Amino acid sequence: MNCSSFDNSSQSNAEMGTALREAWDGKIAKEGEVTILRKTIEKNSQTHAVEVARLKAAKQEADAKQLQMQKTLKEDMERLKTQLAFKQQELEVSLRRPPPSVRPKKALREPPATPVPPSSTGGWGILSQRPNFSTDVQSTPSRPTYVSPKKALPSPKKPPSPVKPKRPAMLPGFQNSFTTSTQLGPTQLKKKGKEKERPLPIDDGNVFGGPSRNQPFIPPPTIPLMRDKTEMLVIESPPRHPSPPAFPDVPVFDSQSMADRDGDVPMAQGSVNEEDEPMEDFDPIDPPNWKAELCRIILTHIRTGSDQPTFQQLLAVSFSEDKSEECRLYTSSWIAIMDAISQPNKAASYEQCLFIAANSFVSIIEVLTRNKLVTQLAILFNLLATLTFFLPKFRGLIFGQDDSPAPDSSPLIRIICKLTTTELGEPSAGASQDDLGRELLGFLETMCFELPDEDTLKFSELVRSRDVMMTLLNPTQPAPFLEQAVRILAKLSIRKQLCWALLSMQDPDQEMAGVTVKNGVTERLCSHLVEAARDGPEFYKFRETILVYFAQLSLSHSDAYSTLSGSAMLLASVLWHIANLATPLWEDDERLVDSPPNSLELIQYIGRAVYFMHYLMFSAENALNLRHKLQQAPPRPFNNILQVFIVAFGRLSYAEAPDWLDDDARNKLEQLVDMARDILELVVDGPEGDEIWQAYQDDLEDEKLLDEEEMEAQMVDAD
Repeated sequence: MNCSSFDNSSQSNAEMGTALREAWDGKIAKEGEVTILRKTIEKNSQTHAVEVARLKAAKQEADAKQLQMQKTLKEDMERLKTQLAFKQQELEVSLRRPPPSVRPKKALREPPATPVPPSSTGGWGILSQRPNFSTDVQSTPSRPTYVSPKKALPSPKKPPSPVKPKRPAMLPGFQNSFTTSTQLGPTQLKKKGKEKERPLPIDDGNVFGGPSRNQPFIPPPTIPLMRDKTEMLVIESPPRHPSPPAFPDVPVFDSQSMADRDGDVPMAQGSVNEEDEPMEDFDPIDPPNWKAELCRIILTHIRTGSDQPTFQQLLAVSFSEDKSEECRLYTSSWIAIMDAISQPNKAASYEQCLFIAANSFVSIIEVLTRNKLVTQLAILFNLLATLTFFLPKFRGLIFGQDDSPAPDSSPLIRIICKLTTTELGEPSAGASQDDLGRELLGFLETMCFELPDEDTLKFSELVRSRDVMMTLLNPTQPAPFLEQAVRILAKLSIRKQLCWALLSMQDPDQEMAGVTVKNGVTERLCSHLVEAARDGPEFYKFRETILVYFAQLSLSHSDAYSTLSGSAMLLASVLWHIANLATPLWEDDERLVDSPPNSLELIQYIGRAVYFMHYLMFSAENALNLRHKLQQAPPRPFNNILQVFIVAFGRLSYAEAPDWLDDDARNKLEQLVDMARDILELVVDGPEGDEIWQAYQDDLEDEKLLDEEEMEAQMVDAD
């Protein structure tokens, strides 16, 4: 009995121990899980706190940099204002300075230290007794006088002189008046009283004596050259403090004689006779600091209609907790931009800064697109359009760069294609989606301005995508959106490299793998030309932009012209469009009758459309078979296209212009007659064409008959 009780107790004790151990193990396991969870939560909290602290520090650093940049910009502005004030003062001083024409001329020689006593006879005196004064003497100047002989007499005959060695040839009629000559006798001096004066030699008079103030100057026949120079020399009173000569090594002699040592007289130069004007020193214009401009635009840009800076709105973007990687990429992109635009005064690193900023913006667009942040995308595209328009080289870098660069590959274009099909392809979700479409197209249109040739092919991925083109040209889009989209296509059609992509054709210069998919641009634009829902004056500009697109595309390449001129749908659409434009003229539309400017504008639209049609028909070597092309047109949208064509072009060719048109509009309409008749004769010719002409002639005769009957009735009433 005791043994069995002991065994039971032992067994019970063992079971209790086992249960205790199991309970203890379960307790330890639960506590471990709780501990692990608690530690994980604490670790995540610490990581989040560190990330928040880092973001706050980055924001504080960015704010500090922004304040420093604003302070620097303010200091630069103050410095520029100060420089501008000094420049304005210098400009005012220079404007007060009298012009060179009224300034006293510089004396051709320095005046003598002691004035020469005038001769008793009032002449120049004996030439050999004329003192040779130094040019370095500074004294009171004397005003030279002009004395000429009272009567011009022939020069006396000179005695033969001994043979002298040959000297270099001189200008004819010039002699050296300063060389040593034979002393003149007393008989050669002027005598006092009423005795007849003996004139000086003509050559010497020409050298020293200028034009007389009392009688006209008679030029000597022995001086054929330098006549105008001697007549134009004007000697005025020199300034009180004459400036030293411009060329101190060249001696300055008398006012009208300038001889060198060998006796030759050098030709007078304009720089010797005129006072040397001091050249104003201008500070060199420093090149613009594009890095500072990039920093200024990024930090101060405000979108129209917004009250907050774009930079502040984009930094305020928040992501959910499960998108920490997106948040990290977005934050690191903005940090890279802030690091790049820091220290804006160092303009040498502009291109590197621009490269970093452009790639960071592409990453930001990608993050915003994946998270469908439409409002922030619209704001960012507005900022990028501003940067593209104002900063050089930004247009080529914003395309982004792939790991393996290719001429037709661009990360930005791929993101825009995805954004267009996902966000703009859906039904309008409100003002935010409309803003995104408007800003996106505005950015693309800015990119098309002055697009470098090496970046042209990067748009091929955009225009070859059928989904993108169908979204942009969808008839459900608003009218301004469609007009802007067609305007972008018109700008791209100028580029020869894109004509194959726009026409969905394979470029003969490049090898493309796979089958080319039709983008449907031509068909969709043709449908817009003939769409009845958008028929009115407010859509004339939109349809004319479509014609501009086709015209520029046909000029890009001969194969493009052949493709467009052979398209039956395009030809039928253009003719239908011309018929729709011309119909209101002959149906006396009240909007045109009451508004001559509107009627003139409509005729101008008709003229450009007819000219484009004439170009498609007759620019090839052989005129196209237009009648056959019209018969091949799709019957659904172009029902009775031949009858519509004959009526419209018959009116343009043979009908009389409406009488309510003014002279200017009538003249422009008459200028279209020849082109319209050429196009009409491609479809109808022979007896059928004569019948059309006769039909409009019968109308004219009926009108004349009615006019005659009205005149007779008026005459009877008058009697």
